[in-house]
Amino acid sequence: MKKDKASDSANSADRIGTCKLCLQVKELCQSHYIPKSVYRLFHKRQLGDPVVMTPNLVLSTSQQIRDYLLCLDCEARFSIAEKYVVACMARDGGFPLRDKLQGKPSSPAGKYLRFSGLQAGIDTDKIAYFAISMVWRGAVHAWATIDRQCTAEIVVPNLEALRRYLLGETPLPDDTRVFVLVCADMISQLHVQAPFMVNGPGNENLFEMMIAGILMQVGIQRDPRERDLWCAVHTPDRAIFFGDNESNTLDWARPFHENARIAKNVKSIPRKRLSKR
Repeated sequence: MKKDKASDSANSADRIGTCKLCLQVKELCQSHYIPKSVYRLFHKRQLGDPVVMTPNLVLSTSQQIRDYLLCLDCEARFSIAEKYVVACMARDGGFPLRDKLQGKPSSPAGKYLRFSGLQAGIDTDKIAYFAISMVWRGAVHAWATIDRQCTAEIVVPNLEALRRYLLGETPLPDDTRVFVLVCADMISQLHVQAPFMVNGPGNENLFEMMIAGILMQVGIQRDPRERDLWCAVHTPDRAIFFGDNESNTLDWARPFHENARIAKNVKSIPRKRLSKR
């Protein structure tokens, strides 16, 4: 019995550390990179484990990406936006975020339709907060995935400004924008992408992620003097967009299916769908 208590004490001590967000020494909890409720919904939707795609291996697994990163208070702060986004994502029986746009006025915006998030009753501030929290989490910690791999390093300029925003100390920095696209295609609605870097215009650092049909891009170090009609936070009507994103999602998935080892428990997307068009 004494041995068990000693073991419990050691495990508790292992959880004491500096919270990456508030920078205070506290007891740390197991933080998920991808919200655990997303895993739960995908497991229910697919009647099995989600498929995780990495540069070396594509595998169906119940393993979740998590580590001791935040204290309980900061985890609770993040969970508010996480719960909102998860409640909005595509699932069996519907796509709540898409449904909020139905019947609302829109205007053409290139290949997409532009909506007012305010008019549609969508809390784009929570979606933007979630997107930035994901980029921040990817920048401050190397997350272990599968097959002894870690998530790709994300280099984010002015990381301290994002930390203060996430703590609620400052508004979203003027040089940061968040673009939100509600994806009309089923392929995007079946995918989750952790943040990764894409080529941004000029000197902008652009990061993209997907949560079951909700594509989010975070652009940092854009020229704050430029009028941004795409940002879900800086635009007066809280702009949000709708359109087909299938080709972009397939472009993202193609290298994994072409270069990584695909485990036997994975049903790969047909090569014809992944071929370049």
